[in-house]
Amino acid sequence: MGIPCSPTTLEESRFPDASFDALIMLHVIEHVADPSRTLAEVFRVLKPGGYAVIETPRYDSLMFSLLGRRERSVSCDGHIYFFTTSSLQRLVEKNGFELVRRELNGRSLSLHRLFWNLAVMSKSTTLRNAVDNLGSSAGLDRVRLYVNLRDMQRIVVRRPVIRS
Repeated sequence: MGIPCSPTTLEESRFPDASFDALIMLHVIEHVADPSRTLAEVFRVLKPGGYAVIETPRYDSLMFSLLGRRERSVSCDGHIYFFTTSSLQRLVEKNGFELVRRELNGRSLSLHRLFWNLAVMSKSTTLRNAVDNLGSSAGLDRVRLYVNLRDMQRIVVRRPVIRS
């Protein structure tokens, strides 16, 4: 295909300054050790006027308010940081970005994954294993759904153009 890949972190990739018109980070920012450092690097490698799209779970959602620690994203292995709409906005603005747009959205998933998520929220390993086994054998992984509980946030940010 000829698509260049860099199997490393953005911080270790050593891209030149202002290399990209756009960057997409879907479900990444909550997994990195230092989100501010990562966003500083995104800012550095974006061209002035360039855009970044960042999507992450939202912890000021109705689902999080209702479920608290039982909310599925809290139980997801690898989530280090948990962002509300305001904490994510403060973080990107602290790193020099302008917020262009915010969307509160949901997720696409299979029926199998929906039931598995509910089992994870139950905190029952037995139920999770049963759902996992039944879901595969019953073909529930082939039934696709879009569920919008507004528990995800997607923001578009822009590196400002410096005018002299």
